Amino acid sequence: MLLALLMMLSISIVGIPTISALKCSYFTHQETIYIDMTSVTGWDESGANIRVYTYYGDSDEDWNVENNKADSACYTNACFKNAITPSSVVNDVYSFVITGDRVGYVKVMRLDSDMTTVWNTTGFAYNKDRSGSANCIKIKGWDNNYQWTTYSPTGGTDYYEVTASPDSTITGNSNLYTIDATFYDYYTDGEIQRGWGNINYEESHGYWEPYTKLNNKIASASDGVPYPMYFGNFFDKNDGYTGEGSSNMVKFTNKVNNSSRLASPNYSVVGLTGPNLVNGELYYAADGGGNGTKKVPFFDKSFLQSNKIGSVVNTKFPMRKVVDNGITTYKFNSEGSTAKSAGDSVWFNTARDTISYGTGNAKGSKDALYYYSNPKAASGYGFFPFDSVRGADKEALDFGFGMRVDVKFNLGADDSSHIGQIKGTNGSYADQKFTFTGDDDVWVYVDGKLVLDLGGDHKKANGSINFHNRTVSVTTGTNTLNSATRNQSFTLDNYGDPTAEHTLTMFYVERGMVESNLSFNFNFAPIGNELIVDKTVNTEDINTGLKTAVAAADTFRAAAVEQLEIWANRSGSEIVKRAEGADPASVVYDAIRITKETESDVLIVDTAGRLHNKKYLMDELHKIKKVITKEMGDLSQEVLLVIDSTTGQNAINQVKAFKQETDVTGLVLTKLD
Repeated sequence: MLLALLMMLSISIVGIPTISALKCSYFTHQETIYIDMTSVTGWDESGANIRVYTYYGDSDEDWNVENNKADSACYTNACFKNAITPSSVVNDVYSFVITGDRVGYVKVMRLDSDMTTVWNTTGFAYNKDRSGSANCIKIKGWDNNYQWTTYSPTGGTDYYEVTASPDSTITGNSNLYTIDATFYDYYTDGEIQRGWGNINYEESHGYWEPYTKLNNKIASASDGVPYPMYFGNFFDKNDGYTGEGSSNMVKFTNKVNNSSRLASPNYSVVGLTGPNLVNGELYYAADGGGNGTKKVPFFDKSFLQSNKIGSVVNTKFPMRKVVDNGITTYKFNSEGSTAKSAGDSVWFNTARDTISYGTGNAKGSKDALYYYSNPKAASGYGFFPFDSVRGADKEALDFGFGMRVDVKFNLGADDSSHIGQIKGTNGSYADQKFTFTGDDDVWVYVDGKLVLDLGGDHKKANGSINFHNRTVSVTTGTNTLNSATRNQSFTLDNYGDPTAEHTLTMFYVERGMVESNLSFNFNFAPIGNELIVDKTVNTEDINTGLKTAVAAADTFRAAAVEQLEIWANRSGSEIVKRAEGADPASVVYDAIRITKETESDVLIVDTAGRLHNKKYLMDELHKIKKVITKEMGDLSQEVLLVIDSTTGQNAINQVKAFKQETDVTGLVLTKLD
């Protein structure tokens, strides 16, 4: 009885042409297919290219049975899916990625150098004709002469950590100041197969989630993480979405990964990261708002290295110096002065060993807003440092990257009422601030404590840290997770000590696939980043007895630093200098540190000339003296007052005033002739 039943079922399956038997055999969405051209010699002569065309269905008959179309329909746009320019893997081997859920066959075409005239084609290569692990169309000749084979890419993309040096666009620009920065570039699925930076247009603009392998690794590292953060464009995805391809995402929450699900697209999310850095590392938050046990993976070098899922570039990041009323503000703004134009731009070369700077559309790179928007909105220029080709019509390809900057700084503290302020040349005070404007996640820590929290995949949001009144302001709405609360105020250790060294650490990550804009600035006195120590030009027979250093603390007078630099070089001395308009007391602090490190015997501090009856100028001098006394201790100190001999009797009043502030030990008289 059992045997008879099996035979009956077998006859039923074979003998009746059901609709299910006619359904198409489809490629897998986001599957990588290779093209092997090694058997076709001379195919690329005269600049010829190859193009791949993908089609719906399994054959014209199968498609038509399902869709009630005429037989000729599949040779028209009714079945056409996409035109793809494949990417080179190695010599004469290329790859492309299937996009869509119903692609059943493809055609490889040979085109001229302008991609306009078809020379040869393979005919149709059907998914149903391949077997086993076949993933490669081996071209043996044109006119339908191909076969399905298996290709295994060798090596894959590794993890790299490199250092990018500023080129002449930065080092030759006196209006720029550099700070320490680390960039993290996350690999697309295609980069993992083809190599770091090998991203094609279809991949970066045609896929909603081209980081499926990265997301899979993030998911695997998310044990105990309440709200993992993923990469891609998830505008229409609900909570619990598991991703495409190999993503296997867990605990997907749309308001963490998709600004369109927030109350407003520029709302940000509070509580994704922990309140404290641990040994300088960024951790996820735990439920309740404390630090979790897992690092945020895309800023974790060991995570990127062990999974070969990204690489790291250490560099110096350029900031424009803008001086107003004697106060220097350090700025970077990727947006130009008019809508959708380019402002400041930085980019790495293809080897990622050089970083460049420029401004305007000619040095910019466009976002993908036009591609993704519906109705269509014009693209603008954005912040895309890993796109090495720049230009007015250049569209960015690399949408997945992170950035960390570390800035050491001092706070002004002329007196107890002006802590966290800086004095202008007119005697007025300005609060020392850090401000940020940008999209996607940003977290700012001061001395390892979270101060500014603008997490989530959001549109452009704004935040500011005021170091005078120690407050935090955010101009966007808030979505709160992990029972965290957004900071409105904060505390600082050693607040009021002008010599105390603080550190601001900013984490920024672009993971939304469409736009990227970044603007941040600060007006506190940075230290330890752009210290320029110029060694001697010719030390032969000069200062053989004593090793001398010079501090260029006259940061007000134009060309003062340059003049002192000439004399330092002539005398074989080291010079410690900073940007024009910098806090002179912080220059002295740096110089003392350098003097100790280099074991110099003498430090000469050059300060700016000043009127003795201007209190704010004398307070500045008192601050310098305070730093010297604190840092030098009992070491011998001489204070020399330089006076123009033509001053007359007023010189006596000057000496009295300066001696009261700095305990002058000697006079230097000029113009005695």
